[in-house]
Amino acid sequence: MNLNVFFDLIRWKNLLMIGITQILIKYVFFVNHSITSSLNNLEFILLTLSTLLITAGGYVINDIFDVNTDLINKPHKVFIGQQFSIKKSKSIYLILTSIGILIGTAVSIKVNQPFFSLIFILISVVLFYYSKKIKQVAFIGNITVAILIGLSIFLVGIFDLYPNLKSNSNNYQVLNLLLAYSLFSISINLDREIIKDIEDVDGDYAQKMKTLPILIGRKRTKKIAFLVLLLHTFTLFTVSFLYKEINPYIFIYALVVLMFPLLYLLSIMYTAKKKSDYKKISTYLKIIMLLGIPMLFVL
Repeated sequence: MNLNVFFDLIRWKNLLMIGITQILIKYVFFVNHSITSSLNNLEFILLTLSTLLITAGGYVINDIFDVNTDLINKPHKVFIGQQFSIKKSKSIYLILTSIGILIGTAVSIKVNQPFFSLIFILISVVLFYYSKKIKQVAFIGNITVAILIGLSIFLVGIFDLYPNLKSNSNNYQVLNLLLAYSLFSISINLDREIIKDIEDVDGDYAQKMKTLPILIGRKRTKKIAFLVLLLHTFTLFTVSFLYKEINPYIFIYALVVLMFPLLYLLSIMYTAKKKSDYKKISTYLKIIMLLGIPMLFVL
């Protein structure tokens, strides 16, 4: 097995981003707020590993269902059917997902919250049906994957804060802050998913999908993406401004590091026409997502 191709298949860069975000939540964000943690270091490592394995499995099953579409949209990034057979790819998906669920279940039992294991099962099921059917449905597919990404961030809060929620009121406040951060992540990812649909419209059309650009056209979809990003920008500014009396660093960071790139991106989005323009926007959105991670230091 070519390890380089395997890591590309499971989107190692995206997994690294999720892993780093969870680490910052646990060892920076929670520490800054003097959180009484429910997870020891080993349990946290296992929780992160479970998240990454299930997510990696989701990428594999998505590529399995998307082979024909990807041959049109991004032929240079098609690994299944070329580097990996369909049969081997299905085995990889089953192994990654099964181990992820088992580890997640073990952590749930260890923290005396066995019903938490249903979260990992539910995420795995949703990832499968998203790849098979949901992603073809206009907007529903976009919001589904955005919520799943936001949940990967909020998951640390569920495991680390929820068991002590009643005994520590500070945990409740911090959980709300983490929820707000997760919602911002959902918003920016939703916009990126819509942009990716515009970028991939040719392959999706050939496979008779019903994404937003196919149903209402690229121009109208671009307007929706623009409005989502504009709302995200306005909300970010408003929340950080209202919070500046409590923590001025949040407002400074949001204004300097996030607001200006977002405004620049809005100007690019407004004039975008070609596929290369949307690819550039998608890349810039990912960069802004990366820039949003250090905000955990000042929240």
